[in-house]
Amino acid sequence: QVIESVPVVNISQEEKERLLSEAYFIRAYTYFEMAKRYGGLPLITNVQQIEDGDKIYIPRSTEKETWDFILSELDNAIKYLPAKVEAIEGAKRATKWAALALKSRVALHAASVAKYWDKAPLIGEAVDQKLVGGFSHEDVNNYYKQCIEASAELINNSGKSLYKPFPSSPEEAAVNYQKIFEEPTNSEVLNE
Repeated sequence: QVIESVPVVNISQEEKERLLSEAYFIRAYTYFEMAKRYGGLPLITNVQQIEDGDKIYIPRSTEKETWDFILSELDNAIKYLPAKVEAIEGAKRATKWAALALKSRVALHAASVAKYWDKAPLIGEAVDQKLVGGFSHEDVNNYYKQCIEASAELINNSGKSLYKPFPSSPEEAAVNYQKIFEEPTNSEVLNE
């Protein structure tokens, strides 16, 4: 509903673009969580009305179509998300860097699934209909490439880094890990 409603709301174009990017980010994140568990999903891209009857039953897409959709949604999100969220805007809003981090994670997961799907003993109707698996070597390379590109953009341009990356002992590493969660502003936080 947000994606369909924002374009007609009386706000600036910049605000519209940001809200749409945030909605694409949330939709991509939600589909990612489902795709990890179920593979190919029904890709619902517009508001469904109960009056539409049988049209609300969207057929399941292939696993490849699902991963490509999620990555495309993240590309849409990355376009207009800000690099930094100001405190006045709230601390829980997505940034360009968070979207790139999610894209890297999604693409890596998709690449792994694409590379090893035929090693699992998959059976059932979804497999018979080619809704699960069926990836090519080119798909694997494409997903790895997208992962590398998103990671490189994040590493090279975000100004972010690992929090105290070179501990002198395992004990110091444990303390550093604890402090990441205790210090809300540190070099790893992607929304500031």
